[in-house]
Amino acid sequence: GAALVDGVASGDATAVSLLLSSGAATEVTDDTGRTALMHAAANGDNDLLRLLLDAGAKVGARDQNGRTALWHAASRGQADAVLLLAAQGASTRQPDDEGNTPLHAASKAGYRKVVRALARADGLEETANSAGMTPFMLAAGNAHADVVTLLAEAGHDPDSRTQSGNTALHIAAQRGDADSVRLLLSVGASAREVNGARLNAGDLAERLGHTNVILALDGD
Repeated sequence: GAALVDGVASGDATAVSLLLSSGAATEVTDDTGRTALMHAAANGDNDLLRLLLDAGAKVGARDQNGRTALWHAASRGQADAVLLLAAQGASTRQPDDEGNTPLHAASKAGYRKVVRALARADGLEETANSAGMTPFMLAAGNAHADVVTLLAEAGHDPDSRTQSGNTALHIAAQRGDADSVRLLLSVGASAREVNGARLNAGDLAERLGHTNVILALDGD
């Protein structure tokens, strides 16, 4: 079993084929609970994915962090693997143990092609993780403009809030990120929203001395 995981992780298709033909168990895991299918998904090796799926590998298996093969594909930017697994019945919305869905993972990393793949496979659900962060917030917080735009066009709320009441605009203002502030305003974020401390983005920028953000909020 371990040999199968090692063979997939190293991309050795010949060894994997031989192991599967001799009856190797597909659900054996490494020390993090990852199956061979998860390694193939993370590597974007679609030929190995098909081999494993044909041998009965389970698309819904989860590792020690609650992450599926599709989750791993999304987190590594493997759009084709996401589509292949979704076509085999893998959930595009299954969160890990911290509430992060494949969309959270792709949005945080800025993988535009994965976000588009998830859109095709009904995986653009807007949910908050255990820290109260939505995919939109993660994309905005990491300055992934193209993903922010895609999510806004898909109807994600640009004014969704963290547990402390901060919106993506609050977070960008705190960081002094004027470019992200302009982007968020362009997709409909409101500068009037106040957080749990009753402060709007402009209040935060003023308190922190971020003149560039204040100018951006005023339309430069």
